[in-house]
Amino acid sequence: MKSGSTDWDRYYQQSPVTSRFSRPMIRRRFIAAFERFSRPNPVIVELGGANSRVFDSVVEHMRPTEYHVVDNNRFGLDLLSRRVNRPDVVLHCADVQSLDLPVQADAVFSLGLIEHFDPSGTRNAILAHFRLLKAGGIAIISFPTSTWLYRATRGVAELARKWTFPDERALQPREVLGVTQSQGQLLYQHLIWPIFLTQTLIVVRKNAT
Repeated sequence: MKSGSTDWDRYYQQSPVTSRFSRPMIRRRFIAAFERFSRPNPVIVELGGANSRVFDSVVEHMRPTEYHVVDNNRFGLDLLSRRVNRPDVVLHCADVQSLDLPVQADAVFSLGLIEHFDPSGTRNAILAHFRLLKAGGIAIISFPTSTWLYRATRGVAELARKWTFPDERALQPREVLGVTQSQGQLLYQHLIWPIFLTQTLIVVRKNAT
């Protein structure tokens, strides 16, 4: 693990206390968007999905024909494999920055992935969603967004030495949408305030050509 990088092994062993509050709210908004914009029984790819916290909800609501999970953290993938044993789920230990999978999906999503890179890496991570999508498929991406509430909440956590994401960059939507606008049409954008560490959720439909 590089200095200044998030310790994902530690994260998967003991998630922050705040996640117990924020995850259910993000999950509800995410599933609602998924149901609204995706076709039934899609082929799905989850990027950064080691030990996925939304897997059960996605399977219950979307009933995918295939579900691919991509992450470069072997420990987290092993945790997920212990929970999931079904032929329609495929786990890939791979880096989103150099992703080359023979998959064309109806939906590709990530929840809290693209903010863990420098601007160039963030751009690459966003584009990885679209490389795996069929024409007309949807990308669903959530990312922390710098608001006064985010800055205050993170500031308190850092002072208390409880902040465990040293490489997280809170993003403004314009940075993300500046990449997605060449890839497809923005269908939905929502800023989730009540979780304190504010997040933006977007849905983009890939261009037909």
